[in-house]
Parts: sequence; C-alpha cells; structure tokens
Amino acid sequence: MAYKHDVFISHASEDKDSFVTPLAKKLKDIGYEVWYDEFSLRLGDSLRRSIDYGLANSKYGIVVISPNFLRKEWPQRELDGLMAREINGSKVILPIWYEVNFDDVLRYSPTLADRLAVKTSHGMDYVVSKIVEVLQQQFSDTTAPKYEDITQHLYTQLEYFLKVKNWLEADNQTYRLILNIAKKEKYLDYDSINSFSCPDLRKIDQLWVANSDKRFGFSVQKEIWIKTGNSLGIQPQNWTDKDSKNYLQFAKAVGWYKGDTDNEMRNCWASRDQVLKRIEENGGDMGSLPWHNFFSERWLRRILSSRVEACQL
Repeated sequence: MAYKHDVFISHASEDKDSFVTPLAKKLKDIGYEVWYDEFSLRLGDSLRRSIDYGLANSKYGIVVISPNFLRKEWPQRELDGLMAREINGSKVILPIWYEVNFDDVLRYSPTLADRLAVKTSHGMDYVVSKIVEVLQQQFSDTTAPKYEDITQHLYTQLEYFLKVKNWLEADNQTYRLILNIAKKEKYLDYDSINSFSCPDLRKIDQLWVANSDKRFGFSVQKEIWIKTGNSLGIQPQNWTDKDSKNYLQFAKAVGWYKGDTDNEMRNCWASRDQVLKRIEENGGDMGSLPWHNFFSERWLRRILSSRVEACQL
C-alpha cells in the first residue's frame, strides 16, 4: 500500500508547545510527510474523520506517551486505531516516552511498555535520528519512491544533520547518499568512485564545508592529502611503501591515526567514536570528517581524492 504520509503523531494537546510541535517541524524540515493536527486540519474539518484519515493513510504512528497522554481518552483512541493496524504483524507504532518511565507505561499498558521506545531525555536530535532510522526502511519496500526522490530526500536529511551538528548521523547519511547516487546497495568499487557524479560530489562537499566553518569536507581533506605528500591519480597497482607512509601522514593530520608514520602501529588507529569525541571536546582535527569507515580505507581514499581533484573541488 502506498501511504500519503510517513508518520501520524498521536499526542496530548498539553504537550504541543513543549515537545510535539518542534518534533513535527523537524521531521517536516527533513522532508517527511507528517500528519499532525496543526499542519493537517482546516477550519470546518470533521475532527474524527480527519484523524481517521490520518491514521489510515500514514505508514507509521508516532505516539508521544506522557503523563498528559495517559490521563486523556482521545489520544488513547488514536492508539487503539494504530494497534488495530498491527494485527497483521506489521510494525506501525513508534513510541516516544516524554516525562514518563517504565513503571508509568507498564501501569497503563503492559504490551506498550514491552516495546522499545526512545526517551526524550536524550534530546530532540537523538529522538529525530532514531525515528529517521525507522523511516529510512521504507526505501527498501516495493512501494518505495523512485531513485530521484530518494536522492533528494537523502540530501535533505544530510543538510538537516549537518545544520544541527549531529556529526555521526551526517557521516552515516553521506555514505547512504553516495551509495544511492552510485546505485550501489552496500559497497563502492573502483569504477563507481572513479565515475562518481561531479555535481553530486560537489554538492555533498559544499554542504559539509558550509556547515562546519570550512573544517570538514572532501575538498578540505584533498588539500591535506596533497600537503602530506600524497599523489593524485595513482593506480592501485603502482602503490609503493612511500605511498603507504604518506597515507599515514594524511591519517595523522586529520586525526585518524596517532602513531609512528614510518612504521605503522595497528593499535594507534582512532575509532570514529574517538574522532567524534574530540570534535565535541575541542572541535577536532581539520578534515577529520567525513570519516565513515569506508571513506578511510586506503585504496578508496586514494581514488576518492583523485576524483575530488578531477571534479575540481
């Protein structure tokens, strides 16, 4: 079934200003179709019929469970409607715990308490990122939108995560976007990188540069690549020991490696968590992102740096 909305948001009206409206706006800004009464109801609309329409025509139902939600009858009716759609075994309900704990939800509904929920105590950006993880699964469905729509959707998400400085999700989203543009499911190969769309590579880079005060991006990494003695356009079969040492110089400059550049030390490679922690603490090293493990692979980094040069980034 093709749904007109990605999510329906069930909530208590008392929680609108403090949480629900900001959540709905963020999801809409990313590019999702959100059924939310403030967005969807018009003067004179039948409240019951409009909500029934939203429930039936939304792929998922976000349920903001709060003390206000648990006290009111109307949101519980919406929840009943969402639960009815799960009779065939499909996942519909995405629960968010807002100022409630496990015991609160357990007293209300043991089956609802058993579901994995996201807690608002982790912050709005974390809540949004967990919802996005689920919504992205729809692209694997047979009813998924066409390639161009997915690409634009991923661009919108990448820009959002960069603007809010959610570097982890921005890094993940960059890899998903590149895979989609290259029309690959899981991995990139030499040919797909060497022929990657220059306009798209440039657009991705510009988003990173513009939203990081010119600290991150493929073009930033390219300049560091050259300054550390690495060559552009070198073929894999022509790599030498000198090229390996130069790569270590590059990796050390961007904060991926902290060991000796003459003799590689396996235990001196930084994890992405360590790279992100340094960014949070002191801004991190220039050029440390995008980092995704695949981007840091030596053979891919050499080809990617050459592609960046060829695209005149």
